[in-house]
Amino acid sequence: MDKKHTPKGDAKLPKHSAAAPVQQGELCFLIAKYLQSAGCNTAAAALQDEITKKHLLPRRTTIDGGVVEQTYTEFCAVNEHVGIKQLETYLKQHMREISKGEIIEQKKKK
Repeated sequence: MDKKHTPKGDAKLPKHSAAAPVQQGELCFLIAKYLQSAGCNTAAAALQDEITKKHLLPRRTTIDGGVVEQTYTEFCAVNEHVGIKQLETYLKQHMREISKGEIIEQKKKK
């Protein structure tokens, strides 16, 4: 199977993702997807609205080189391959790093 065409919901975080932390908006995106999948549609809709209003998602570059804000809906369309398992994987990885003291050490360096 082609790596670019991973089945929906089966996307996994790369092992090196600890070095490349998830941005606040991307984490909120994962949480909103999780809430929606758990049937918490009102909470998910509220979070989705806040994500868009506060411009938490990464900007995208247009074909002519311009940089524009993305709505939650646009970000979902581009990232439809990201499943709710990704949030679980991210949290487990962070818990391992915290238990090893890696997160604390990174904060001390800043």
